[in-house]
Parts: sequence; C-alpha cells; structure tokens
Amino acid sequence: VAKGGGIGIYGFYTGDAAEGWTEATTANLLVNENLYYNGAWTYDNLAYWTNTEDQYTFLAYAPYGHAKVTAPVGTVANPAITYEVDTDLAKQTDLLYSNNAKNVTKAECTTNGTTAVSFQFQHALSRLSVQANAVMYDKTTGQTATSATTEFDNLFTITNITIKGKFNTKGSLNLNTGEWTPVTPTGDTTYDLVTTAQQLDGDFHNFSADENYLMMIPTTFSATNKAILSVTYKINYKGAESAEITKDVEITTDFVKGTAYTIKITLQRDENNAIIFNVQSVDAWNNPENNAGQPVINA
Repeated sequence: VAKGGGIGIYGFYTGDAAEGWTEATTANLLVNENLYYNGAWTYDNLAYWTNTEDQYTFLAYAPYGHAKVTAPVGTVANPAITYEVDTDLAKQTDLLYSNNAKNVTKAECTTNGTTAVSFQFQHALSRLSVQANAVMYDKTTGQTATSATTEFDNLFTITNITIKGKFNTKGSLNLNTGEWTPVTPTGDTTYDLVTTAQQLDGDFHNFSADENYLMMIPTTFSATNKAILSVTYKINYKGAESAEITKDVEITTDFVKGTAYTIKITLQRDENNAIIFNVQSVDAWNNPENNAGQPVINA
C-alpha cells in the first residue's frame, strides 16, 4: 500500500488515568495519521511509548485518502468518518474499521520482545452480488441445469439488471462504536448491476466478478420501503429474437453491516409449457331462409 493509501489512525494518550480513554477524550497523539506499507508498516509523525504501564487508545479505518471517505482532523473526540456510496460500481470501495485497541499499554502490546499495536478490522458496509443462469425444467427429474440451452432451441440473454430503492447513500461511521448515522434518503437511487449483455447457460454467471460488487451503507427495508430488482432479458427461439422483457422482484431483506448477499436469478423454460391447441366446438352452418315474395301478416 503506497503512501496516501492504507490506513488512517487516531491515537489517544491517557497516561495512568484510572478511567482510561472515554468518548470525551480528544485525539492528542495521532490525528488521521496515514499508516502505509513500505517494506514494513510505517507512518511519518512518529509517536513514542512513555512507559509500559501508561494507557493508549487507537482507532483506525481504511482506505485512507479515498475520494468518498472524509475523516475529521484537528481536535476531535469519538471520531466519525463520512462515507458516500459511488454510483459507479467500478469506483466503489470496501470500508473497514478497527476499535479493538482501547486502553492498551505497551506491556499488553509486547509479545516475545516485539512491541506493536494490533488492529482487527471489521467490514463497515453490506456487499451485494448477482448471479444468473438458464435451465430446462423436467417434471420427472425436477429442475435440470444444462450446459447448452440450444438443445431446446432456446437462448436466454440478460441485457440489464438494476436495483432501486431508498438506499442509505451517505452517512457517518463512528470508529469507536462501529455504528452508522445515515443521511436520510430523499428519494430512490438506482444502481446498474449489469453493464454488458450476457448469454446464459446452466452454470451460474457471476455478474459481480472482478470486484464489481455493490457496496452499500447498511439499510433497513419494510413492507412499505422496498428495494426493487429489475431483470431485463431477451429470448432467442428457433433463431427469432424476442423484444426485451423486464421482470421486477421485491426485496425486503435488510442490508446488515459486514454481511455479503448474493442474489441468484434463474431463467427457466418449462417443457410442459408447449403450445397446444384445443378445438372447443364447430359452429353450425349459417342457412338463412329466402323470404323474398312472401306476404307480410300483421297480427
């Protein structure tokens, strides 16, 4: 990790105070210091241990210096960073934080003669990926995935997948508690989960490969606040291609911090759904009488 990337650190020195660090303690040792890797983990404004018993607290996050991550500087207590979700999946980043090094001493951070503060990072976001395949359904054996859908003169191609809802697109993460304070969304946000059309077969195609995941600030949904997954696809049957078809699916599952979700979509052709014909009846012959020249009788 080059300088300007890596990890951001807040350091607090509380000495031998019995209560140690609290949420009111300001960062007096390190303020948004960049910890980067250059053959070893290092940083520029070196801080020093006073003795083996004094207490220190370190809070950290990563990545440092990202365009969508804003970290407080100057006198700060209980620091929280601001994060904004990029609308372009390719530009999104994972967000990590560590709050395990609270009220530690040099003695507690020394093992076999080596002294170092250890960070245990956690994921602050939710991650969403999407996969899809195409199968043939056999009423005898059940659903059967096939490697060649051309066997059934039937090709499915997904052209677009989007997800829309009142997602939390911006918020602040408390590095001490790991809790989010989201900015209340004012409307729906739509994310494109598929940018290139993909013909499907029986194996699931991972549209989120190459780190093209949707990274989300945790969001709570309900019966009145739903996310809508829209799948647009075309069917090529016996060489003739259909118009685009779009199907919507409601998602009410909450996006929880540190949890990865995979949506699996199956486009299925049913062998029992053949075009059939049923003749209900035959209309009687139309046999009108010829009434020309007959008298009209008025009763």
